[in-house]
Amino acid sequence: MSAPAARARWRVLLPLLLATVGLVAWFEWFAGTEEPDVASAVVRPRQAPRSGAEGAPPRTGAPAEPGGERELRIDRAERKVGETQGMGEDPFARMDWNPPAPKAPPLAATAQAAPAPRPVPPPIPYAYFGMSIQDGRTVVFVTRQERTFVLAVGEVVENTYRVEEIRATEVVLTYIPLNERQVMMIGTGQP
Repeated sequence: MSAPAARARWRVLLPLLLATVGLVAWFEWFAGTEEPDVASAVVRPRQAPRSGAEGAPPRTGAPAEPGGERELRIDRAERKVGETQGMGEDPFARMDWNPPAPKAPPLAATAQAAPAPRPVPPPIPYAYFGMSIQDGRTVVFVTRQERTFVLAVGEVVENTYRVEEIRATEVVLTYIPLNERQVMMIGTGQP
């Protein structure tokens, strides 16, 4: 193998080696922070129980001898799959770094919710077209889109408006769904 090929190989392998060593050190630092000190524990083979009961597990964690050595139970040192200490359940789970949303302040017992706004009738959809007086009775002609309507006192238009009064410069209508009066300007008083 030539020297340039060996250098090219090391250029690829060296960063991978450093990344691997860094990851191992990182996992050892986070996962090994709460591990028991295995180097100071003495592993002793299981002995038959002294009380004569077969199958009784030996005591763990208590001093075995006056020298202070402890017995280590290897069967309990195994971890469950997916269990990591200090890392949560899944080390590859998505983490949200945003701060939690502020909580809404509690409503005071004396404060009451504001009443709902009172419904307002829509603007009058008719445009003034003309006026006529026949036999002492005044009628007003209005249009909406391409339709023409004749307004006379007491009549209902499109099951929505009732004509209350017709004056020289205005027509008083009642919006039936809300029982609200509205005024429509006519004649010379119309803007």
